[in-house]
Amino acid sequence: MAETQITTIFIGTDHAGFELKEAIKAHLESSEYEVEDLGAHWFDADDDYPDFIRPVAEAVAKDTSSRGIIMGGSGQGEAICANRVKGIRAAVFYGGPDDIVKLSRQHNDANILSFGARFISEEQAMKVMDLWLSIPFEGDRHQRRIDKLDEQMSDLKNLTIGIEEEYQIIDPESRELTSFIREFLDQSAILFRDQLQPELLQSQVEVGSKVCKNIQDVSAEVRRLRSMVCELALDNNRSILAAGTHPFSSWKDQVVTDRDRYHGFIDSMQIVARRLLIFGMHIHIGIEDRDLRIDIMNQMRYFMPHILTLSTSSPFWRGEDTGFKSYRSIVFEDLPRTGTPESFDSASAYDQYVDTLINSGCIDEPTKIWWDIRPHPTFPTLEFRICDCTTKVEEVTTIAALIQALVAKLIQLKKNNLTWRPYRAGFIAENKWRATKDGINGKLIDFGEVIELPVSDLMEELLDFIDDVVDDLGSREKVEYIRTIMKEGTSADRQLKRYRETGKIEDVVDMLILETIEGCN
Repeated sequence: MAETQITTIFIGTDHAGFELKEAIKAHLESSEYEVEDLGAHWFDADDDYPDFIRPVAEAVAKDTSSRGIIMGGSGQGEAICANRVKGIRAAVFYGGPDDIVKLSRQHNDANILSFGARFISEEQAMKVMDLWLSIPFEGDRHQRRIDKLDEQMSDLKNLTIGIEEEYQIIDPESRELTSFIREFLDQSAILFRDQLQPELLQSQVEVGSKVCKNIQDVSAEVRRLRSMVCELALDNNRSILAAGTHPFSSWKDQVVTDRDRYHGFIDSMQIVARRLLIFGMHIHIGIEDRDLRIDIMNQMRYFMPHILTLSTSSPFWRGEDTGFKSYRSIVFEDLPRTGTPESFDSASAYDQYVDTLINSGCIDEPTKIWWDIRPHPTFPTLEFRICDCTTKVEEVTTIAALIQALVAKLIQLKKNNLTWRPYRAGFIAENKWRATKDGINGKLIDFGEVIELPVSDLMEELLDFIDDVVDDLGSREKVEYIRTIMKEGTSADRQLKRYRETGKIEDVVDMLILETIEGCN
């Protein structure tokens, strides 16, 4: 017997893995492992799941010193099915060298190995199987993860929320952007403490909320901050506006904020930085565990285009109708390290990525990773950065509630050994392009079904998906406001409608100023 505490290796397969199974079985037996072949199953398209998986999973769950190997077409669906059996942690191997590294680092708590038989060679399978069986087994590691998830889910208040908004400072007579941040900072030091910050350009002001325990706190905090900023602006004959771009002001007329950081940014990025006359909204969700934070980021990537559609508020650029609902997204992606993030196996893998960028001189600190979603380098939060600065408070709170609910749902799935299917960054980018251009009036691709669907249909599916967590979060009313947005349009839709009605772009600015403060008094 090989030097191992493994007693029995149970094997099962469908027709795609039949030949591979025979080779693996012979290899294991030659290595003096005791192998129990639980048979092959010729997959029937009418079956919900192949019936070879449950016997292997149940056998391994019953005998904690055993292991299991299952072989199907992709390995992903088979692993999901196996993970539904209590006590099972199934790892998937598709066949790439990165998967072998992942196996050695991340799956020493896996008691079943699921092969994507259509994508790997016999040689690869033998190599990774031998590696997996040689890894010191930490059977309680998965349970420790579940205990952490139980702690996170037992008190959904742990999913705290924070909001950052970048407002435009407006001259109410010309309706142009105006440089006024220095005066704002001088007058607001005591009133706002550290909640009001400068941005790249002097016509921008950033406001950050306190850490909010629930969506009701978010609503009250955003209203409070907007009211205070608008009052400060009014006292100085200025106005505040929340939208992703100004309808007609030019980036060429803006003054850079006099701070070393911003001057260095301009020197580094040149015209790409000078053109960044854009305004965003960042939503933070508190997730204490770093590995969980990365795992949720990987899964939430898929939903970023859906979220963007609800926030679109930048159809104009220098007085022109761009044909896009979020032209801000187009301008921002001129920068490096933007868009859909890569997928990472763990927090340590992300740390290695950041270290490589720093050590190679690409960046000097991790805040210069500007993805649509990222783990915040300082706070224990996942930061969602894809949204345009959103005009109405009700829209802000709705988007925040949706993001919080999606995070809660994915944590709940993970607790039950389930996960959202991973998709290529290129597929997500296809949907982001559609969201950027057409907003809620367009179609996104359902890559699971490989069909186009109206955003309205996909929003209903999202509401169904999060339905079992929103009551515990106290956010049902807020997330259901999505239907109002779908009916009445986003800020971008309203801006375009106003411009077509009056033909005066200044009227769009006036409308945005009023909507920014709506419900805040």
